[in-house]
Amino acid sequence: MLASLVLASPAAAQGSTSDQAEISGAPAAAQDTDRLVCKYELKTGTRFKERMCKSFKEWEAQREQHRRAAHEMIDTPKICGGGGNPEGC
Repeated sequence: MLASLVLASPAAAQGSTSDQAEISGAPAAAQDTDRLVCKYELKTGTRFKERMCKSFKEWEAQREQHRRAAHEMIDTPKICGGGGNPEGC
């Protein structure tokens, strides 16, 4: 019985690394970028979530687009002055 546990442990360790790659969201190989990934997103005005399915590559492109937009809003200088509320301030 002890020998079977010792022999089974390397196989179990190998299986856990592939599971961790799937859990982290990182593709295990280049061909996995085309796999379909579904996520639930909250919609404004409702407590229900909507299921969104896209390829892994599309999710990464959307994440990069959102990251660039956030950096653009932060990095763009805003000059506000004078009376009223000028556009963009």
